[in-house]
Amino acid sequence: MHLKRYNDALNVIKDAENIYTNSAELLFLKGEIYFLRGQLEDAKQMFHLIVDNQDKYNHIILRPDLKDQKPHIRLGEIYLYQEDYSNAIFHYSSVLNINKYDNESIRKVIYILNKFHSKEEISHFLYSKELVNSKNVNSYVKACFDVGNPDLALSLLENFYEDKKLLYKVGLLKKTCMKEEGNLEEFHDILEYPVMKELIKSNWINIIDLFLLRKFANQDNKISRLMMYFEKETTLKTLIHIFQNEPVEESIEEGLFILSLQTLINYKELSLCEILLNNIQYLDRKSISKVAILLFSNSFKIEALQLYEKADWSYLEAEDFLNIINSLLQTNSITHAMKMANYAISIYNQDFRFYKLILENTQDDKVFSQTLQNAREVFLDSSFLGQIK
Repeated sequence: MHLKRYNDALNVIKDAENIYTNSAELLFLKGEIYFLRGQLEDAKQMFHLIVDNQDKYNHIILRPDLKDQKPHIRLGEIYLYQEDYSNAIFHYSSVLNINKYDNESIRKVIYILNKFHSKEEISHFLYSKELVNSKNVNSYVKACFDVGNPDLALSLLENFYEDKKLLYKVGLLKKTCMKEEGNLEEFHDILEYPVMKELIKSNWINIIDLFLLRKFANQDNKISRLMMYFEKETTLKTLIHIFQNEPVEESIEEGLFILSLQTLINYKELSLCEILLNNIQYLDRKSISKVAILLFSNSFKIEALQLYEKADWSYLEAEDFLNIINSLLQTNSITHAMKMANYAISIYNQDFRFYKLILENTQDDKVFSQTLQNAREVFLDSSFLGQIK
């Protein structure tokens, strides 16, 4: 599999299934190959076979997690990619019912619930399912901070306040930075340079929090003194120049740009997002497509397409082509989208998603037949293709 000899791997698994007829691990490995090749419907079928038939596929060779946790994780990923949020939540929650400390599932659960529900609804769901406890609450709080919801983080921390006072004050600081609400005195004792440096190092506070905290410097001497230290550092100095429309002396590091943009989107600071994007000329051209992917994943599709026009196409990856093709389809530019999909297949001939886009959208019978034939030659064991007449 690591060498991408997928058909050879499938043949080996097929032989092994004749010996281990009730092995969940072999089904998972087959599903994993489908997943890696973009055969999402085929992958879903394999992973569902495992999770829906736990009694049947009960033989463990080496990895028990390939029977319980991993299939749910993959199903969560697939349903999230397909924007089927109800099923995604079900499978990520299923992981947490098995392993309450799976950080990726915690992040995804908070990310999805935050899209549609209030802090009260989310908190009730998490506690009613007994998912949050004193040992994993930090992970939930971090996920809340990442999606820009400090109120939810504070709500979850209330049950653990005595043991989590420092984290609660970080939540108050973030709420003040994002919403300009609260009393500075409530978290005044963490506004010391060594404390803040440690919080930044441990990823509880980020560079955007610092920038937003600056607006209180005129109101509070402690914040003013704190900023004197941080404004000497390159990262904050660079952001200050950008957001004050001052010249930037050197190129912007990719990581700083992408972290700042994603954080500002999560914090709903859209005016600052616009300013940052207006300075994209300071970013390496190789990084532009990564910014476009970020914008596309956050539903800023028009802005993402505008960036793709500026990007060096030699740096584009499969996800970039998928974004462009799907955008073209949404604007009914089917002919152009099909040409782009064919071009992508010439580069990524092992990625089923491009074949599927053509099969589902082409209006040319000849193109349909040829693409179906080509797909069947590459993806030999696809139930999805077998159902197409």
